[in-house]
Amino acid sequence: MFTNAQTFTTWTASDGLPSSNLRDVAVAADGSIWLATQLGVAHFDGSTFTTHNTTTHPGLADNSISAIAVMANDDVWAGTDVGVSVFNGSSYTTYTTVDGLSDNQVNNIKQAPNGDVWIGTINGVTRYSGSTFTAFGSPDIPFGGVTYIAFAANGEVWLGGGLGGVIIYNGSAFSLLTTADGLVSNKIRSIAFDAGQYKWVGTAKGISVFDDSNIHIADHTRPFILPAPDTLNPVTDVAIDGQGVLWAAVYVD
Repeated sequence: MFTNAQTFTTWTASDGLPSSNLRDVAVAADGSIWLATQLGVAHFDGSTFTTHNTTTHPGLADNSISAIAVMANDDVWAGTDVGVSVFNGSSYTTYTTVDGLSDNQVNNIKQAPNGDVWIGTINGVTRYSGSTFTAFGSPDIPFGGVTYIAFAANGEVWLGGGLGGVIIYNGSAFSLLTTADGLVSNKIRSIAFDAGQYKWVGTAKGISVFDDSNIHIADHTRPFILPAPDTLNPVTDVAIDGQGVLWAAVYVD
């Protein structure tokens, strides 16, 4: 159970971060933390920050990092606006549309249980399998690209559309869930699955919930109560912890 005895520790640029503007966080198998910042990749070993930028690591595509993920083989994938860069422990290799990316502007990176790497971009999504990039775009991916990637227990890949709702890939075909199916908004920011495979979808207007058969069952449009007229709850992220508690990040202007 959570208690009031928790302590929060804050680190900023004054503690060694290359920038206090962070976009994404990934945890490696060894417990170290990899951070996507506005001025490079930061690695935190528990006591010290190490910065990777285009000066220290020339193979890195750009210093403005939008997404980061650590793979099962310990490779670190960093998404930028000009491609995705892969760190193998010593150097970075950058991949772009020339190599098969759907677009060079990367929003999200996730590794599937089968080892495939999925890369959401502003113009679709790309799957990296083995050594091959396969890009998916229109008409399978609606205008607005892919902002988030999640994997269901049945093998489906759930993609959050920037403007087009939830896109579901079953391994051979794509289908959509939109406001016509009950979504409170087609602007998707995050997706989480609970133990019963209910889907919690964070959107620009709150959270929509779908059951294990993908039927819409509920909306939570005001998880954070604001005084009128500022009642809109844009949800930027959702996650479910080991006790089944849903955590929602809400943007407050």
